[in-house]
Amino acid sequence: MDRPTFRISGYIGAGRNTALALAEFLAGHSGRDVDVIVNSPGGDAFEGAAILAEAEAHGRVRFRVRGVAASSASLLICGGASVLMHPAAFWMAHHPWSIIAGDADAHRKEAELLEKVGRTDAEIYSRFSGQPVARVQAWLAEETWLSAEEAIALGFADGLDGDAKPEAPAEHDYTKHSAAPSALQRLARENGWAAVPSEPKGGEQ
Repeated sequence: MDRPTFRISGYIGAGRNTALALAEFLAGHSGRDVDVIVNSPGGDAFEGAAILAEAEAHGRVRFRVRGVAASSASLLICGGASVLMHPAAFWMAHHPWSIIAGDADAHRKEAELLEKVGRTDAEIYSRFSGQPVARVQAWLAEETWLSAEEAIALGFADGLDGDAKPEAPAEHDYTKHSAAPSALQRLARENGWAAVPSEPKGGEQ
């Protein structure tokens, strides 16, 4: 019997890529094994954490990664009972970041919040994978990209999803990640996802 399936495709927090949408789906399949297909470059960190919590609470979610599970998308799959990755999929984790406007106090508060979120993320990755927290923190600091086989070897996934059809990675400007695989950066340029640098205006360099 096929499992009920929910899809998270694109940015976390956009459209139906939310904890509320997943919770509604899971409520309709209480006590059943379900699949959640993930192809996402990440997005809202807090929404990703909430999705993780919903999956954990259900207890019978199998995440199936196709294309890419990056940033908050690689975090939320840690709430699964199991994680499978398509052989061509990529996994990425990094320290959380944000864009804010404000005075020095606002920036200090934001930095403190980002540090707290980063520590929490490292503990979640560590608990799921069995890797030491200090090692995970080092990987987050470096912005670590893993192939499916590497993710499995390090405990961030349980096996290959060889029966799944391949999917192109979710639309995203991968060129802004210096450590991203060249294949993803090339894909972003070829598909017009990469931001085009603007011409400097008068007085700007």
